[in-house]
Amino acid sequence: MKLKKLALKTIEKIESSEIQEKCTNHNSTWEETKELFLKEAEKGDEIFWEALGNFEKVIVEENKKFQKI
Repeated sequence: MKLKKLALKTIEKIESSEIQEKCTNHNSTWEETKELFLKEAEKGDEIFWEALGNFEKVIVEENKKFQKI
């Protein structure tokens, strides 16, 4: 399934960038957030796409901060 692969690549980028804390759902752990994201990837519904967009915004923002250093 292509969406699951996309989700796994996104998770890999978040973890390699060490920004899990900024991507964790309110009142959840990173592991819980990651598990939910993977479940939503299987469904491929709007919740998945919203989460993906939110993660990508954080990744872009963190990359901008890193490039300024």
